[in-house]
Parts: sequence; structure tokens; C-alpha cells
Amino acid sequence: MTASEFEKTEVPTDGADEDGSLKGSLGTGGVLFAVLAYNGPLSVVMGFVPVIIFSGGLGSPALFVMGGILLTLFAVGFLAMGRHMKNPGAFYSYATAGLGRPAGVAASFIALFSYYVTLLGSLAYAGLSLPSLVHDTLYGPQMDWWVAALIYAGLLAVLGYFSIELSSKVLGVLLAGELGIILLLNLFVGANVGPSNFDYYVFTPSEWGASSIGLALLFVMLCFGGFEATAVFREEVKDPDRTIPRATYLTIVVIVTMFAISTWMFINGFGASNGFGVDKVVEAAGADPFGATTANVSTYMGAVAVDAVTILLCTSIFASTLACHNIISRYLYNLGVDSVIPHHLGKVHARHGSPHVASIVVSVATISAIAILALVSADPATLYSTLIGVAGYAILILLFVTSVAIIVYLNRHRAHGMGFGTRVVAPGLAVVGLFVSVYLATKNMGLLVGSETRGNLLIALVALIAVAGVGVALYCRAKKPEAYQSIGRQ
Repeated sequence: MTASEFEKTEVPTDGADEDGSLKGSLGTGGVLFAVLAYNGPLSVVMGFVPVIIFSGGLGSPALFVMGGILLTLFAVGFLAMGRHMKNPGAFYSYATAGLGRPAGVAASFIALFSYYVTLLGSLAYAGLSLPSLVHDTLYGPQMDWWVAALIYAGLLAVLGYFSIELSSKVLGVLLAGELGIILLLNLFVGANVGPSNFDYYVFTPSEWGASSIGLALLFVMLCFGGFEATAVFREEVKDPDRTIPRATYLTIVVIVTMFAISTWMFINGFGASNGFGVDKVVEAAGADPFGATTANVSTYMGAVAVDAVTILLCTSIFASTLACHNIISRYLYNLGVDSVIPHHLGKVHARHGSPHVASIVVSVATISAIAILALVSADPATLYSTLIGVAGYAILILLFVTSVAIIVYLNRHRAHGMGFGTRVVAPGLAVVGLFVSVYLATKNMGLLVGSETRGNLLIALVALIAVAGVGVALYCRAKKPEAYQSIGRQ
């Protein structure tokens, strides 16, 4: 039995269609919404931007530009290789094609771990934000954090079961609200402070000398998380060879522009509103990150805007968790199709064209984890910082491994007609930049998650997950040769 025959006979499709692939007609906007929603723009502006300023100093706006350049270099090879990658497994399929099946399964396991802990961390954040909205803004009853997390998880379970178009429409509406408030805040700050009073030196190299610049760069790279999602939805995109490149580059442009400008506006706006120069903004941002941003909103837009931001922050978190849920479901779907894990996870819903079984599994795993964390009285703030930290670290490792796989693959298939710049220069520079990012992340992991011991344990956990992935691949090679041959199918 060949690998292709194995796929057709072993992977049930619920009658969706003959090839059992996922169905959808997402355009550039739909894919863009999914990636931006995963990033949670308002969450970044309210919580991450002040922390980045505290770590990276006044030169922080330029760090987003650096991150954008690095990911653009990565995207050149990523998209060139993507034209020949029909499997929508992203990190999984790229690592398999470039570095072999064991590396591919290891990459898929790390990706699953990363997105799953991101989902749990974001739900912990929802457990902080939604109760505050209900009690402090809407004057409702007190709410335990895990109740809010379960409410979100229940909504994710419903939306994740149906067609990707439904999720895309929900993400579009929610994203429009948070992008709108970010734009308005920046416009209000700009109009009140005035262009002549802005500090333009934040974009010069002389401002990049902060002692914690490495940690700031790590936080910046975390803001680009979910970058690979443009490839994860390949089967559900119309004209993927055109849509995915457009969405990928547009994602980079939007993220860099939005976060660089928002950081710049925060520096100048907060300094002006408090009557001191920009030099003191760094210290103030570190003292109370969320409060500093809220103060900016209150000063330049009024108390009503603060309430609006509080509401939109909750919807921003929900949009991020929905995007994350969908990405995890599609990783499980791909591994199920390849029979690396139980092949029933590769089922496609007959009507909705969605990975409904995989989505149900994600929902059960999410709700179970929340219940366990509630029983042990876990602190949502600690959960959020720890889980998001290790998730970002894992994603950086995956980006680095994938960039190596891209170089290997593109130079192995020179017949595709790609030039030296596409095959070597751009992905090579990405490898160097991502290696530095991984090094900085490893060095600063303790600072990121709040404990050196915890940081070392989490680094070891990521390594163990990679080893487990290799072990599963080798088991398949020894005991399930048909499944092994189908890993990372193309």
C-alpha cells in the first residue's frame, strides 16, 4: 500500500468530499484577521508596550521595525517554499520537508504545546479582565477567574466546531473594534501633543542602548506570534498561492506600523500628559504598565473611552483565544490525517468542512485544564505570565528550526528556478537573526517568567516535548511504516 492510498483509505471524512480536505473560501482579509486576532493588538498596546519600553528604553519603537525586517527575511523563503507545500501543517510540514520526518513531528509537538499553553494563558488573562469588567465597570457580581475562563472556552467550543467562515466573521467584527480604538488613541495623542513636540530620536541607534534590550527584543518578537497561521489555513483559502503571500506581507506591515506608532505615541503622550520629558517615561511605564496606558486613554479620550477600552480588551482576548483554538485544531487535524495520532482527529465535517473532531478534543482539553487549575487555586496572573512566556520561547525555536529547514529545502530543489537571494541570502539572514533571538530568549527566560528556576524547567520541558516528537516518529517508522511514510504528506 502506498502512502497516498493509505491516506485515502484510512482517514475518514464524514462524507465531506472525496479528498476529505478542509473547506473554506477565506480571502486575504480573512487570513489577516486570523493572524492579527491571535496577536490581540489591544492587549499588546495595553500590556506589552509599556513593558517593552521599560526593558528597551526610548528606542523601543525601532525594535518593532527590526522585528519586521527579520520576519520579512524569513517570509521570503517561507513563501517560496510554501508554493510547493500543499500540506497546511506549517511548522510541521516545513520541518518535515526540509529536515526529515522525526524533525517534523517534533516541530508539530512543540507547536501544539506552544499554542495550547498560549490558549490557557490567554484564558487566564480573560479571568482577570472579564470579572473586572463585570464588577468594576458594569457594577455586576464578583466572578472567579475560572468562571470567566469557562465562559470563553464554551464559546470557543461552539464557534470552533463550525466553518472557518463563521470564525472569520466574528474575528473581523471584534478586530475592527480594537483596531479602531487603537487608531483613535494614537490620533488623539498626536493631535494634542502636536508633531512639533514629538521626540523623533527614538528611531535612532543612539537610543538602543538599554541594559535589557535583549528582553525587549524578545517581547517584540512575541508580538509577532501566530505568524505561521497564514499557512495553517491553506486548505480553507481561495487561491492560496496568491492569498497567502499577500496576507503574510500585509500582516508584517500592519503589525510593524501599528505597534511602532503606538509605542511612539505612548512615549510622547505619557510624557506630555504628566508634565515631564520622555526620559522619565521608561520608569513610569515599568512601575505600572497597564495603569500607564489607561492613564493615557483617560487623559486624551476621557472616562467613557476607558470603559470602552475595558470592554474591547475582553473582546480582544476572546478573538485571540478563538484564533488560537482554530490553529490548534488544524494542527491536530493534520497529524490525524497522517495517522501520527488517532486518525479520527483527521475527520472533516460533512456540512461545515471543519476539523470538528479535533476542535472537540481541543475544547475538552481546555475545559479540563481550567477545572484542574481552579481546583489547585492557581493564580491567573502568574499563569498568564508563565504560559505566555514559554509559548513565545517555543515559537521562536520553531521559527529558527523552520528557517533552517527552508534553506535546506530550497537548495535541494534548485530546479524550481529560485534565485540565490531567495534560496540563501534572505533565509540565511533570517537564520542568524532568529538564532540571536533564541539565544536572548534562553538567556532571559527567567526574567520573562519571573523565576530563574521556573525558566530552566520550562526550557527543559520544551526540549522533552521535542524528544517525545522524535520518539513518536521513530515508533511509527518501526511499527507503522505506512503512517511514517505519510508524515508531512505533499
